[in-house]
Amino acid sequence: MRPASVCYHLNDPPATAFAWTAAQTRALDAAAIARGPDSGFDLMCRAGRSAFRLLRQRWPEARRIVVSCGGGNNGGDGLVVAALAHQQGLNVHCRILFEPDSLRGEAARAWRWAMDRGLGVVTADQPLPEQVDVIVDAVLGTGLNGPVRAHHAAELEKLAAAGAPVLAVDIPSGLHADTGQPMGPVVPADVTLTFIGINRGLLTGQGPAFTGDLFFDRLAVSDSIYEAVGDPWKLVVPLTELLRRLLPARSPAAHKGSFGRVGIMGGNRGMGGALLLAAGAACRMGAGLVAALTRPEHVGPGLSRWPDVQFLGSDDPQGLVGRLPWADVWVIGPGLGQDDWAIALLAAACRSGKPLVLDADALNLLAAGAVDWPDSGQWWATPHPGEAARLLGIAVEEVERDRFGAIETLCDRFGGHWLLKGAGPLYAGAQVRGVVASAHASLAKGGSGDVLSGMLGALAAQGLSGTEVIETALVAQSCMAAWLDAHGPAHAWLASDQTDALLHLFHDGCGT
Repeated sequence: MRPASVCYHLNDPPATAFAWTAAQTRALDAAAIARGPDSGFDLMCRAGRSAFRLLRQRWPEARRIVVSCGGGNNGGDGLVVAALAHQQGLNVHCRILFEPDSLRGEAARAWRWAMDRGLGVVTADQPLPEQVDVIVDAVLGTGLNGPVRAHHAAELEKLAAAGAPVLAVDIPSGLHADTGQPMGPVVPADVTLTFIGINRGLLTGQGPAFTGDLFFDRLAVSDSIYEAVGDPWKLVVPLTELLRRLLPARSPAAHKGSFGRVGIMGGNRGMGGALLLAAGAACRMGAGLVAALTRPEHVGPGLSRWPDVQFLGSDDPQGLVGRLPWADVWVIGPGLGQDDWAIALLAAACRSGKPLVLDADALNLLAAGAVDWPDSGQWWATPHPGEAARLLGIAVEEVERDRFGAIETLCDRFGGHWLLKGAGPLYAGAQVRGVVASAHASLAKGGSGDVLSGMLGALAAQGLSGTEVIETALVAQSCMAAWLDAHGPAHAWLASDQTDALLHLFHDGCGT
């Protein structure tokens, strides 16, 4: 018996999920059709039924439905939704942006199928109804690879301005399926239902701002189809249950030495706060011992805020680098600055052979060629798009247009393990590439990256390695942000609140 088509919310994912390019999802679709037993039209009908079922579940009281259909297979899905809604007695206003004679393949079959069921349609130059309960956006699908054309743009602007809830079929119209960048006007969705493979652009860049709640239906496609189309990115959904599994186990017979020593280098003049955020996060993330090398003026305030941390301050970097052998992992960059003091500390760290977490001004100095890259040991680099652009010698806009390509280039060019910050953070190493389905406005505050770097250092010191360090830290920070979102408005939270949120997560049972 064939498995049923099951739609699930992204916060209830299967054990393993992946993120695919538009070309890969087309290959999945083609392979599913070629290997049978379903035709392309069978899959289209299954997608339309899944979308209509989700519409009824999400908006059970909705009676007045607008369905806007483009001329491709995405529009074919929309025609199925519209016909099903019509058969159920709903008031359906179905808008088409094509000449019926121009349709080909499955879309043409969907048109005939909908017409046979008595669906009425209007052209998209007609005004929208004054009263709309739900809009189904089926105008443009994952094949969009250039600027939105004028007649499509006019319709997308109408739909976006209507003020009604939106269900996007496969992808919000106007969004690039691979990069998450708008290709013109985009219809922001309250809910997006995507099929067969989850496209990368829904998860990163501007994608999360338009996608709303993301649902996925594999349309009962067999596992063998996914195995035949290789090389997707790992998709990590940051849930507290996953965090429990990822965190290193802690024996009741352990001692402080069991959980590693983390050193933090930074806190140049006027930038002590970044150092303290990283040090506090390393403590909260479970490091056994934490030390901070900084300017002398930050020692007193640092001890007042975090007496758990050993502070050593000196204006002479040679008075600090002798401490390098002490730590299992060094985090360098939070509040580091770019003066001679900073260069000397970074150069010594890069020559030490110690595992390193490179953040902030450490990356800026490396980009400027002031210091040579580490030539041994494990290291993790954590740029935001601006720092990534400096490392690659390109504009920030180019990084944002292709975040996946940017991090792959960084990894190929420099080695090491990389984390590209931003909505839908990406990570990459020699063997693993992944995207974390996380976008939280509460993290859009100065210092969030410093917190993350301290967490990375603590996890590396506790024995995690490679990209599992990044994956665990990102899941933890996303869970922290979700806790903050649940307990207050995003604009009010500070980076310093994130470590307290981590404590609450552990108190609620995430610790091991």
